[in-house]
Amino acid sequence: MRIRLGIILFLVAGALVNSCYAQDFSKAIIKLSGSYTNLKSITLLFDDASIKLDGDGNISSFNLLNKGETGFNGESIMYYDQFANRSKIGKLKSVNSVNIDYYDIFDGDDLDGKVKSVGNTVIKYYDRFDRKEDLGKIKSLGNVNITYYDQFELSERTGKLKTIGNTTIDYYDRFDIDRRPGRVKSIEGKTDGVVIIAGNML
Repeated sequence: MRIRLGIILFLVAGALVNSCYAQDFSKAIIKLSGSYTNLKSITLLFDDASIKLDGDGNISSFNLLNKGETGFNGESIMYYDQFANRSKIGKLKSVNSVNIDYYDIFDGDDLDGKVKSVGNTVIKYYDRFDRKEDLGKIKSLGNVNITYYDQFELSERTGKLKTIGNTTIDYYDRFDIDRRPGRVKSIEGKTDGVVIIAGNML
């Protein structure tokens, strides 16, 4: 009896551990807007799902991913029902093993209804305690911080994306001989698990 109980506990513990890991994204694909003042989209890839958010942190699409050789097997999509918090009713609750949560009115009007977490990844936003020009923009994606140039920079950089994790974006200013003020000059650095797509640099 003790052996059977031990085996059951071991299997339950293993299932919980696997479930926890399934909630961690394997890769984040971040696409920058054409003006580089904000993010255009973020796609989070999990073992059995992909979740895409727009630059404001709203879910724009999702996909079910099969599990290799096993294929689809009881895949599920769930939404918050009428018994959920008002800020969540009708919104996407889970895709396969990936759970999704949202901020509510108790988090403040600025955050109410925005995506709070996808799997184990917590999403934070610039709020009323931050600079006014950054209000509502995504501040961090898990441990990946996102910053913007402030008003103390030259106007060609002010308000534009500055860093995504360990990646830094720089822009031409009025003193560059290339005379391309405000356009992207360089993107340098690498953040593990994050792919950045940047275009329209002309």
